[in-house]
Amino acid sequence: MLVSAALSDSQAGGDFPQPDARILGDAQQNPGVISQEAPALHPHEVRRAQDLLENTDDTIERIATLCGFGTAHQMRTHFTRINHVTPHAYQRTFRSRAAA
Repeated sequence: MLVSAALSDSQAGGDFPQPDARILGDAQQNPGVISQEAPALHPHEVRRAQDLLENTDDTIERIATLCGFGTAHQMRTHFTRINHVTPHAYQRTFRSRAAA
C-alpha cells in the first residue's frame, strides 16, 4: 500500500518517492548497519604497532590486539595505508638488521 501511494505521488509530481521515515530512523540510530568502515585510529596506535614490530618478535595478531586494532586484518589495512608497507614487511626489515 505504501509503495503504490509513493508511486502515484512520484508519477504526479515527477519526483522520486521519499524514503520511508522508519528506515531512515533505523539508519540514524544504527549507522554501523550502513557503514562497514573500520573505526578511525589515532596515530599513536599505529606508532605503537611500529614500535612493537621493530622491537619484539610478537606475531602480527598479538601486536594488533595489544595496540587496540579489532583484528590483524584491520591492523594491516591501517598500517599499510599510513606506512605504504605491510606490517610483516616492516617487521622483516628490522629483524634482518638485528641479524646482521
